[in-house]
Amino acid sequence: MAVDVEAMQSPPTVKVWRVFRREWSEHMSKRAIALGLAVITVVAALLITYFILQREEPRLTIEQAKERRETELMAIDGVVGVGIGECEGEPCVKVLLENESSDLKQRIPTQLDGYTVDTEVVGSLEALPE
Repeated sequence: MAVDVEAMQSPPTVKVWRVFRREWSEHMSKRAIALGLAVITVVAALLITYFILQREEPRLTIEQAKERRETELMAIDGVVGVGIGECEGEPCVKVLLENESSDLKQRIPTQLDGYTVDTEVVGSLEALPE
């Protein structure tokens, strides 16, 4: 009886297993690449959407903010002037008050179009004759 040594070393099930494992490995590599690309695409789309939604409207200049709200501020009884100043190194809207009434200060907003509002008591103002 002749024994095939080669057949004993690699039974058919082992050969099938090796082929299956190699094909499975190649298949899984392709799936992993496809999945990775899909994840990258979804993340990129989400980031783009996030940044588009977070984009702010163009900010008004301090002059535009003052001009836009000056009439409204001057209509408050006790406000004698509105100007532009500097608060802690940043431009701000200055609201000039006739007196230091707490009721008056509560009626003045703390922010106008993203700019800080600062109040200053200057008393009553009169226009100089021309």
